[in-house]
Amino acid sequence: ARRGPELKAKVQPMVLQAAAGLRLASYYQLEKLPAIVINGRTAVFGTTDVDVAIARYQERAQRRSSAAGQQR
Repeated sequence: ARRGPELKAKVQPMVLQAAAGLRLASYYQLEKLPAIVINGRTAVFGTTDVDVAIARYQERAQRRSSAAGQQR
């Protein structure tokens, strides 16, 4: 029983962080994980590495702008 407050102090921040993550996943309507949301609009799936997610986002944006330029 003496470990109760000690355990609570250790676990409570993790529970709060998990709850915040679930709220954001619901807000962004994420259906699979891992995911990183960039600019509040675009989700990059399959990585927890921010640098990898940004690189994938930039590659995708570059491909879109190249494709848009070819359609003109």
